[in-house]
Amino acid sequence: SDNIALGPSGSERGDAVLEIPPRIGAIGTGARFKVNADASVQSLTYARSSEANKVWYNLRAGANAELVENFFYLDARAYMQPQAIRAVSGRYPVDIINITNDRTQTAGLSISPSIRGETPDGYRYDLRYVVRVSDADTSQVGGLGQGQWNARIGRSDAFGPLGWDAYYSSSRERYDNRTNTSADRYGASLFYRVNTQIRLTASAGRESNDYAGNTSKINYGAGVDWSPTPRTTIGARADRRFFGTGYDLRFNHRTSRSAFNLLATRDVTTNSQTVLDSITVAVLPPPFDQLAASITDPAEQQAFIQQLIDQGIGGLANVQQAFVSDRLLVANRVNGSYALRGARNTLTVTFGRQVSESAVRGGGITDDLTAATEVITNNAGINLSHSLTRLTSLTASANFYRSESDAAGSPFTKLQRYNLTLSSRLGVHTSGAVGLRHGRSRASTGEYSENAVYGSLTYTF
Repeated sequence: SDNIALGPSGSERGDAVLEIPPRIGAIGTGARFKVNADASVQSLTYARSSEANKVWYNLRAGANAELVENFFYLDARAYMQPQAIRAVSGRYPVDIINITNDRTQTAGLSISPSIRGETPDGYRYDLRYVVRVSDADTSQVGGLGQGQWNARIGRSDAFGPLGWDAYYSSSRERYDNRTNTSADRYGASLFYRVNTQIRLTASAGRESNDYAGNTSKINYGAGVDWSPTPRTTIGARADRRFFGTGYDLRFNHRTSRSAFNLLATRDVTTNSQTVLDSITVAVLPPPFDQLAASITDPAEQQAFIQQLIDQGIGGLANVQQAFVSDRLLVANRVNGSYALRGARNTLTVTFGRQVSESAVRGGGITDDLTAATEVITNNAGINLSHSLTRLTSLTASANFYRSESDAAGSPFTKLQRYNLTLSSRLGVHTSGAVGLRHGRSRASTGEYSENAVYGSLTYTF
């Protein structure tokens, strides 16, 4: 790199970095147990900046087990990853090798035992308890522990095309450095199946919490699920909540050579919960799993799957938090992915947007929302891979990031990154790659640019 510490013009400092990242993965599928896990250790050694030598830990793992057949289940998810501390930063890192104080190690874990099944007369029930814990290696974030009960019972065809269910949830948040919070919600839903393609939903209930003083409000909502073709699914739901309108919009579509999905939500969550919820035991989500399954050559299929995961599509894809925080957020998120597979080319496009507002009131929190009412992050990426031969490919990618907040001075950060990589299989277990990278950033506090050349050698066994 010619600017390893992302200094402004005139203060660039070059350096060479050796990265040794041993990695282990596990995918297991059984009749009553499934696991999908990937773990690595990134050891960075700098030629000229030995004081910056660092080891980062990465883990993304999901598992579920049917402990008692058709009755008792256990689900678990975990992550460890380096994370940019602030969304709005003058030195937002281009790559893991860049030397910056604006990065920290984060970790999270969720465990959920549940009892679920169906009675002889057709009533389905689900009772589960979810425990989530998260922390970060920075003083501005304390440990967060969450416990949540969820219960639901109902029958989708209780009166022919008309069905119903009742639900209840209760959550408690425990913090190391400030007041604990709690929330409860209950209600009932009606379902009406118009035909084999369309189902309508209506619900009503009440929720209460102490996020910003004691609040208790009636909530209600409606939704529709539509499957116009076997390859297309559409879902839309909107609810009147204590924070305004919450919603969940989904669209999936697949052709013989392409797949697209779109998800838009607005709900109360935490940044660590967002990462945990993205982890699944499925290698790829619908409809990308069906697109990958259509590839008959095992090596070509694996290369396609890995490219999707590298672009943020998949059960173990690297999903970053908007910024490091343990506060409860009202998060308005939009995420989309597209993949097109040709005879020798593969195109992937991803995009996302999140508007984060605080769901809680009070001090003791130091993050991007301390001096702002909302933080907006946008990202997009495009990746084109061309197979030069059966063993060699050339990949060009471009990634864009922008963040801003309404704090004093209207701080913002823009980042653009471009990569060109030549990769090849060198043997049965060995592969190599060389590439060029250019990154540039402009922020309210200054700007920088960086150029880098990189190479890698990988042995898999």
